[in-house]
Amino acid sequence: MFIADHKPYLAPDSLDDLKGPYEGIFILPHSVCWRNEEVRTFDETVDVEHRCASRDLISEGTDEQWRDFIDKELLIQDFPHFYLPEKIGHAKTAHNPFGVLHIKCCFTVM
Repeated sequence: MFIADHKPYLAPDSLDDLKGPYEGIFILPHSVCWRNEEVRTFDETVDVEHRCASRDLISEGTDEQWRDFIDKELLIQDFPHFYLPEKIGHAKTAHNPFGVLHIKCCFTVM
């Protein structure tokens, strides 16, 4: 039994709600990433950094934090690199082909 299988997740209703930065440097809040400020600082122009930030936000962030920190285009670009549990596949719809915005899960950057 895994916590991720039972943990409730909230996410924006649409990818269009994601208005996070496409470039630049930002610091994730402690509520998302419980590390020091240096480790919570991410550069959107570095693939592994924005993928790790997205991973932390999807795992621990609120729907409001998703909107503020995740960029729609970067999420679409990075989505093939994320490992998502099988249950995420059941949430895909024509309106939201990624499913991740309906049932948010912990995932690993590959």
